[in-house]
Amino acid sequence: METFVLLPFFLLSRVPSDADTWRYGPEYTFTVNSNASTLEGHSVSCFKLVYSTLKCRPRDFDTLRCQFTTWSEIYEGKDGWFNAPFDITFVRQGIQSLVVPRDIDLWLLDMVRTFISQMNFGVELLHKPDGAFNAEEKSYLGQCESLVNVSREAHENNEVSKEKDYEIVPVAGLQKKRGEMLVIEKTRNLENCVDKRPYMMSGDNTCIETGMVNKSRNSLTDLLSSRSQVEISDTGFNSYTENMVDITKEGITSSFHEKIGLRLYSVLPAKEALQPFSVATMSVSPYALSEKEEQEFFMKKRERE
Repeated sequence: METFVLLPFFLLSRVPSDADTWRYGPEYTFTVNSNASTLEGHSVSCFKLVYSTLKCRPRDFDTLRCQFTTWSEIYEGKDGWFNAPFDITFVRQGIQSLVVPRDIDLWLLDMVRTFISQMNFGVELLHKPDGAFNAEEKSYLGQCESLVNVSREAHENNEVSKEKDYEIVPVAGLQKKRGEMLVIEKTRNLENCVDKRPYMMSGDNTCIETGMVNKSRNSLTDLLSSRSQVEISDTGFNSYTENMVDITKEGITSSFHEKIGLRLYSVLPAKEALQPFSVATMSVSPYALSEKEEQEFFMKKRERE
């Protein structure tokens, strides 16, 4: 078996030792989705279900080259949404930075950050024992105190394993035995954050266009709670975040439950060598922008235009 990087510093993929077939390395396909509903379970016309596929390839030991491909039909006709390739650079604690097209729209960048954050561990996990501990988590929201719980479950799914010709293995220091599922839960203390960033719900841009979400972010959206869970088995990687959000418009506050998910779908041989970027790019933080950074973003964009 040959080993490749799946998530830098955390997970590896072992594939059959066939040098010719895997000469360009692996291509990982993830499914991503998000949805929002009222507390009564009703869907919200503004926040429609978003569904896409994300394809990623290891560029080097600490970087993935990724690209969204198929999108749910609500994004048809919207400039292809975000189909350009981008890089995700990792450090031991999770995602360090993104490299994206220089002319990307700001709301689009927020959406990319939201989905990519499902790949982010955000805390030091190597050599940590099972059980709960408090840690400072770096995420899309900024840096917040989080309660982290690491546990393991028996996960004997032989039928699925036989269909897969790859295996997911943790790097040294992140222990997982074959046949078990590693579960990592994170519950954020939103009252104890450093440099907390404004939150923008995932979903359709019509929320901005109709005024349900204020693009200028004048305190109309209030994130009440946020919890994430990552599940790693012999052949599976599944990550999701559940948020409770209040949105105030014209003095009326509505509460929503939002769920954002990312799941590994397949590991297949890449068909060609990685190509360099064909457009001008820039390196950005995985954090949402503060109001000052947002103003600077628009100023630089106007200068380029």
